[in-house]
Amino acid sequence: MNRHHPPRRALALLVAAATVATLLVAGCTTKAQPTPQSAATPVRVAPVTMSAGALPISAVGTLEPATSSRLSFKVGGPIARLYADEGDRVRSGQLLAELASDEIDAAVRQAEAALEKARRDAERMERLYRDSVVTLAQFQDAQTGFDVAESAHTSATFNQRYARIVAPASGRVLHRQVEQGELVAPGATVFEIGLDARMIVRTSLTDRDVVRVQNGGSVAVTFDALPGQTFDGRIVRVAESANERTGAFDVEVEVASPSRTLRSGFIARLEIAPGESDSLATIPPEALVRAEGRTGTVYVLDDARNAASERHVTIAGLSGDKLVIASGLEGGEQVVTDGAPYLTDDAPVTIVPASDQ
Repeated sequence: MNRHHPPRRALALLVAAATVATLLVAGCTTKAQPTPQSAATPVRVAPVTMSAGALPISAVGTLEPATSSRLSFKVGGPIARLYADEGDRVRSGQLLAELASDEIDAAVRQAEAALEKARRDAERMERLYRDSVVTLAQFQDAQTGFDVAESAHTSATFNQRYARIVAPASGRVLHRQVEQGELVAPGATVFEIGLDARMIVRTSLTDRDVVRVQNGGSVAVTFDALPGQTFDGRIVRVAESANERTGAFDVEVEVASPSRTLRSGFIARLEIAPGESDSLATIPPEALVRAEGRTGTVYVLDDARNAASERHVTIAGLSGDKLVIASGLEGGEQVVTDGAPYLTDDAPVTIVPASDQ
């Protein structure tokens, strides 16, 4: 009944033989095909440059006169006239304000009359003393009366002179504290004048930054109110201790040859050149392929192997069009710029000249 079909054992042997033959053919085919090699990635590179002070210290401050003067009357009284307002420019000796002088002038006239009477009395007593009509004590009392009257006259004329306020030097009115007709007390501030002699920017630095600056250090100063203009500055004072209120260190920067367009209160942006700093590496920003916080990754060219190796670096900051690296790179090395995102560690590369498109 099964004579028309081959035995089951013979069929199994045929299937096994066919499978072995297929594997042998496949094996021969695999050995005959060579393993393809990874193609080199075309890249461009840039040198690592070392620069002392490559990362300037940035700060923001407020422009103020280095010297200001609070002006007041020596005596009290109603203000008769005010001749200046906030923001006005004033010149040395210019009259700024004066008190109503009726009472003060009357005191001067009274002192003058008393002085004249004391002079006449002293002269008469001197003649009488020479004629032995009065005693020495009477003559001395008259002379003392004259001295007292002279001092009272000097005081009255002094108060009259300081019932007027004049500018001690050229500058600008920063604040006016009173209004015309107002009654002021002796010594109360009427004007605050910022003198033209020097202008400074007051700013604050953290402890990490203040140790990098020193007196005399150069500063580039710009103002939001004057875009496109840069002023030269220098550090004139660095606080020895932190400000108790802010916890930062106060720093003063003098602006060289201040322009008449500069006004107290301008917001200033400072780029401070560090006084002493280690050389830091700088690279183009496009060489950075990954960054997390202050840690980043770049690819450094290995000339001997025509390959690019992965390197972890510490980022210090950005200075102009350069990325400043605190550690991880050395001068003379080359980092991959164009093509860096397509690389893996130790990937073969071929250098494309910068002029090629």
